[in-house]
Amino acid sequence: MMTYFLLDDNTVGQSDSILRKINLSENFKITPIQLTSWESDLIKIKEIFPKADGIILDWRLYEGNQPSGITYSAESLAQHIRFLVNDKQIKRDVPVVLCSANPDFTSSYERDGTGHDLFLKVYSKDDFSGDSENVVRELNALSEAFQQIQNSKLSDWFQTPADVNIDSRLKNELGDLIDKKIPHNIVKFILCEIILIPGILIEEDTLAARLGIDKSESSDWTVLRENILTPRFVYKGILSKGWSRYWADGLINWWKTTINEKHPQYYSADERVEMLKNKTKLSNLVAAKKLPFCLSNDFWAICEATRQPIDPSDGLRIQSNTLRAWQEERYLSLSSILDRKSKGIKLNPIEKDRLEYLKNLAKENGQK
Repeated sequence: MMTYFLLDDNTVGQSDSILRKINLSENFKITPIQLTSWESDLIKIKEIFPKADGIILDWRLYEGNQPSGITYSAESLAQHIRFLVNDKQIKRDVPVVLCSANPDFTSSYERDGTGHDLFLKVYSKDDFSGDSENVVRELNALSEAFQQIQNSKLSDWFQTPADVNIDSRLKNELGDLIDKKIPHNIVKFILCEIILIPGILIEEDTLAARLGIDKSESSDWTVLRENILTPRFVYKGILSKGWSRYWADGLINWWKTTINEKHPQYYSADERVEMLKNKTKLSNLVAAKKLPFCLSNDFWAICEATRQPIDPSDGLRIQSNTLRAWQEERYLSLSSILDRKSKGIKLNPIEKDRLEYLKNLAKENGQK
């Protein structure tokens, strides 16, 4: 049984009502612990850590529905937990994630930037009831990752296919983290710098875009993905049970050896899909169409707001930290901005002038 402890200022009864659905999951349980005061809560934390596979903290501990007397924040408590682990006062490191009763919390937290290094993942409490299967899958994967990195070698972590090489600079950064022997930092790096940002790994929407396929219109997409693509270059390493990803180079190698010796970017979406249909004999694959205001269907990325394929030349880059060598830019389409579907996603400031130009161009062509 995988056990997470929810540290909250709510009473246990209130927390149980929030977690009722998620605790129906087989082999997974969240046990609520009511916090009361700094001194007594530190004692509770030291007691539960040997039994914990993970910790969930409520973000605004002192803003609960009932008067609790809590005068400290989740950030302060998480910081002290990190200190106790690093100082070996707690012998076992486990994932610490964040949650809030506010359904808009995740996007506001991303904008705020406070305490990001302290937490591995951020959820709203609505996720626990509305998307419980996915939450359980991710929390399980995080806990398993902590166990893997403490009980196996780097060479076993990613289960790299024979025809895929990992960037040496990525290996060097991981090596530096491994030398410091802090599991939280290693798992945080793998999740935030490898899993969640496209680069050496890509998610399913990007995989479909690079093949030129409209997933929703292609009844053979599941057959292609499950029977042909997944066995050859799906990612099977750390955190793969929580976040489904594919090796980007694995796709290229498979394409060149199976579909066409030229790189798929030489061809439009329509051409890629025709080649796929001829080679795989899957006739029910449909080429993706351009989004409004896009000029090219040489798709290679997705619009982060609509999850639809886009040629990077048509996209507007979103704001991000300095990209590492193995990471790729992410994009918004102009239509997602004009239709206000990109709420909460910030554009890179260098795109400001281009955005105004494209908006004026769209207005001249009848877009209000």
